Amino acid sequence: MYEEAITEHQTAAIISGGESPEKAVQRAAVLRAAYQKLGVNGYWHKQLQLTNEDLKQHYVPPFDVAEIYARLGKNWPWNG
Repeated sequence: MYEEAITEHQTAAIISGGESPEKAVQRAAVLRAAYQKLGVNGYWHKQLQLTNEDLKQHYVPPFDVAEIYARLGKNWPWNG
């Protein structure tokens, strides 16, 4: 399921213009490797790391960040 979702997200990012094809392929490869090595939890930890890097460069909807924290079972730091 996650493997397919990673591929679909990569395609959507390229088609929408949200990421360059090179960046989308690279991001998908990193997420796929994290999932294969550490499972679902590894995938979400890597997604959090990548999203935190994205936050330094451009707007990321707060809901997207909160969803990652929720999937990891953590409180979102912005909640105080």
